[in-house]
Parts: sequence; C-alpha cells; structure tokens
Amino acid sequence: MMRSKRKEKSEKQLQFLWLKQNSKNRFMFNAKLLGYESDILEISPDRVIHEIEIKRSFSDFKAEKNKVDKFNALPCNYFSYYFSCRELSDKCISLINPKYGIYFHEYNYITCVRKEVIIHDNVMPYEDLLSGVLANSTTHFINRLMNG
Repeated sequence: MMRSKRKEKSEKQLQFLWLKQNSKNRFMFNAKLLGYESDILEISPDRVIHEIEIKRSFSDFKAEKNKVDKFNALPCNYFSYYFSCRELSDKCISLINPKYGIYFHEYNYITCVRKEVIIHDNVMPYEDLLSGVLANSTTHFINRLMNG
C-alpha cells in the first residue's frame, strides 16, 4: 500500500501557524524594515525585533543565506529560519550561523531545533521602528504597538 504524500503548506499557512503558536507579541507578515524584507517580523512591547524567514526549498534557503550574510548589520535583535519540513532543516543546519534559530513545520506544529541567540541588544527608537514599518502597516497595528 502506498503512503500518501503530505500536502505542502503555503507560505501564508506557515505564517499563520507561527502566529497561532507565538501570539504573545505583535506580528507583521512580508514586512519591510530599513529596506530589508522579512516573511515574519515579530515585535515585542519592548521593541525587541525577531525576524523569521520561511524557507520551502534548499535553493530558496541558499539565496536567502547569501543575502543575510551580505547584510552585515541586521536590524533585528534575533533571527530565525523556519523550514517547511524536518528534512530541509536537517539539510541546512550546518550552514546556518549558530546565533540564528532553526524551526521546522511538521503535522501542523512548529518544532524548535535550535533557539535563537541575541545578535545585538540595541533597541530601535519608536520613531525609526514606525517609519520603517509604516509603508506596509495598518493604523491598527501601529496603535496596538504604541499602546501595548
């Protein structure tokens, strides 16, 4: 008997699964901050920024890794890769900076392979944060960020 192949989740489905499991902070999807686009941008009330990049293939990972490696000063305090499956995270783990977190999706649940470590502890001023996300944010998000 043949086993049925699991249906691959879309990027949007993976984003909402992340939101569902990590709902304590504010989130933006496909956000741009200081000219750098991220799949998920998580911002705590203390303005700590965690960028999460979703990777669904090895070629997608390699292209993103080259971009991240060239971008010496990430605007985020934490950075993580979120893979669409365990096999992909296993294939990429040795190529990822030890400070970056690694997560994968399996059976509608997110598993942490390696927790992210702080890259820097600079906190972006509200003005810079708001001007950086204003172009692709709603007034509702900004009000929630400012008012907690």
